[in-house]
Amino acid sequence: MDERLTLDWRSFLLRPEPRESQPSRPRNSRSRLEGYEPRAQFRPRPEGTMTAGSGLLALEAAKAAAEQGPELFRRYHQRLFSAQFHESLDIGNLAELAALAEQEGLDPRPITAALSDHRYRPAVMTEYQEALRFGIQAIPTVLFVDATAAGPAKAVPVVGAVETDIYRQAIAYLEKLVVEESLSD
Repeated sequence: MDERLTLDWRSFLLRPEPRESQPSRPRNSRSRLEGYEPRAQFRPRPEGTMTAGSGLLALEAAKAAAEQGPELFRRYHQRLFSAQFHESLDIGNLAELAALAEQEGLDPRPITAALSDHRYRPAVMTEYQEALRFGIQAIPTVLFVDATAAGPAKAVPVVGAVETDIYRQAIAYLEKLVVEESLSD
């Protein structure tokens, strides 16, 4: 990744209220997404497989994993995506989240403890509210922000699963805005 770019993952819930896992329904959207980015390995969830009723517990687990270091967080975060979109695992299940943590070399005990007392829920909900203030209503949403701006930060949103070229165009557009601003100073 370009050293001028930093990646800052934030929590966003499509369904903010905790809900029980439920059997999946057939959907065609995942095969469309795989067409955009074949490396993403989206697979249709087999009908009737249990699916998380809300991503709340998984987002809390990711916050807890971050306490064990950035590399372990990165691996666990990627593992959660793979579990959800490639393996059709129930990432709303506490035991599943602990097992995934252990598979990635994390100590599952602090994660299980954090999920039991929901200590990271306020942080997840704060980030969710922040996303709503930005007008974010879908996942994924990538917000390219000029963090060097002296005044209000410039931001270019990319909403939804899109071709890689769209991300490149957003970065180029933000770079253009930054250059234009520096020339007008």
